[in-house]
Amino acid sequence: MERIERQLQFFNELEKLKTVTRGNMTLDARQENSAEHSWQAAILAMTLVEYFPQKLI
Repeated sequence: MERIERQLQFFNELEKLKTVTRGNMTLDARQENSAEHSWQAAILAMTLVEYFPQKLI
């Protein structure tokens, strides 16, 4: 399988996260989906990367 095909397959899997509702509530009292949660975790990691003791990637 070519790299672009694997990347597109990965994006298709990411899209499925939108259908998974998490059990906890957000600050505005609604349930978020796993895609929203994952997005926020990724942005948090990218923002705070300078404080990590070792390189992650």
